[in-house]
Amino acid sequence: MAGAPSEDEGSPPPKQSPARRWVILLLKIVIIGGLFVWVGRSVARDASSLDWSNLIRNPGAIVAAVGLWVCAFVFRAWLWGAMMRRTGYPVGHVAGARVFLASHMGRFLPGKVWSVAGAGIFGREHGLPPRASAVSMTIFLIIYYMMGSLVALLVIWRLGQTKLLAAVGIGVGGIAALGLLMSPLFPKLLHWVGRKFNRDMSELKLPSPATLAGVALGLAAVWTGAGLGFAVMLEGVVPASTPDVPLVIGIGTYASALVAGFAALFAPAGLGVREAVMLGLLEPSIGAALAGLATIASRILITSLELSLSLWGAWPFLVSRRRKKAVAVSAGAADDLT
Repeated sequence: MAGAPSEDEGSPPPKQSPARRWVILLLKIVIIGGLFVWVGRSVARDASSLDWSNLIRNPGAIVAAVGLWVCAFVFRAWLWGAMMRRTGYPVGHVAGARVFLASHMGRFLPGKVWSVAGAGIFGREHGLPPRASAVSMTIFLIIYYMMGSLVALLVIWRLGQTKLLAAVGIGVGGIAALGLLMSPLFPKLLHWVGRKFNRDMSELKLPSPATLAGVALGLAAVWTGAGLGFAVMLEGVVPASTPDVPLVIGIGTYASALVAGFAALFAPAGLGVREAVMLGLLEPSIGAALAGLATIASRILITSLELSLSLWGAWPFLVSRRRKKAVAVSAGAADDLT
């Protein structure tokens, strides 16, 4: 029919009915709750083997773990800003880190796109084109979780020999993903996606292959440092009588749990999934009870740290919004008086 909009120009996608949304939400709650129940039952099953009066064996190790996580998370935020600068989008070192950390709050919402959307919103506050920030964040997160998947290969054998093919697939897929981002095919693919969604991508600057390679190496260091923090934290909570968890196992367990949490689209910040994977990988070394307590401790510490850093990143935006709101209220009051 002439004049009718085509699907490509088309109308917005149909919205889910309220009943369907509630069913999906309930299903997510049941799955996440079930995973936490499983972790809790694992702890309760072996609770008699724990010395509850001496659960924190080495507080200094926990402080050191937090220090390693701070360094890893701040360096990762700086690295995104460095990628933007190398691509041709001038942003200050602190401002770039703030944008990344503020957008990182999106991890705590259902779905995995909010960090990308947040990069556009917070990037605008620091003079960055929203579309460029969002695309760069997408590229950065692809490389980040690709490198995490490669680090996860350190422990995937613990899940059984049947996972060997999955490990090979992860390794090949990770290398192929980096190759695609570095190839001339990626800009063409990006422009094709832009046309599909009526977005002009022709003016976007994309990072060079050398920049992407540098980012990949930097993110490998981030995974290693954060995984080392997890291994050090285990030293703080595992009794001296328990066999030590090798550093390779600690680093690989951390990476496996976070990548699995990201892959679980239904779980905000991998809630429940991360804990279940950590428990499954640590149980052969230290038992279910200690493994469960370690996963809960890491969740509390890492989440508190990430939220604190995200709040620091978003603070200028929140202050700006508050000032704009106050100005608008004042202007409205002045209009009422006149």
